[in-house]
Amino acid sequence: MFALSKGLITQMVKKEEFYVTILGLDDAGKTTFLERVKSIFNDSIMPQPSKITPTVGMNIGKIDHRRIRLIFWDVGGQAELQTLWDKYISECHAIIFIVDASNEERILESQEAFRKIVAFDRVSQLPLLILFNKCDHKEKPMIKENGKECTTNLEIFRQQLAETRSEDDNYGELAIMSISAIDNLNVEKSIKWLGEAINRRYISEA
Repeated sequence: MFALSKGLITQMVKKEEFYVTILGLDDAGKTTFLERVKSIFNDSIMPQPSKITPTVGMNIGKIDHRRIRLIFWDVGGQAELQTLWDKYISECHAIIFIVDASNEERILESQEAFRKIVAFDRVSQLPLLILFNKCDHKEKPMIKENGKECTTNLEIFRQQLAETRSEDDNYGELAIMSISAIDNLNVEKSIKWLGEAINRRYISEA
């Protein structure tokens, strides 16, 4: 009887798992973002940014958010690793694409990488979160409140996504936010949006 009761309780509290792929160029701040997310939702200590090394291959992180468990795949953004992105896209339930908002010279490179991502058929069906990171940057803050740079770059990414969608598609939800993983700006907000989007996409339809 005890074993049966324990099994029922375990089943009741078990959270449904969803996989989220974190993509973007190298040095966009993907790993720092993931470490910040874990520190917020797992109540853990975030490593010093100087001790966070670039991802070669993949990092994995897990958090619980309300009724679901999110498992993050932080995939390296170096050019030679981008050829593997499709393998993670084919298995995930949602995508986070991170852009280094402080590096104007690599915005075009980020746009090209994003164009390759949205070219995959199933991407339009997934919740998609685009994050402009490093908005704490003091010298070249690309993202400004009501700034021209912000509007221009956001619209380019929106247009790239729109070009891949037809009128008959059942789209996944889309959000674009400015964040700072180091200063903890909008990080919790972005994950809460993602969790709710996943809930609406997969659990509400169950």
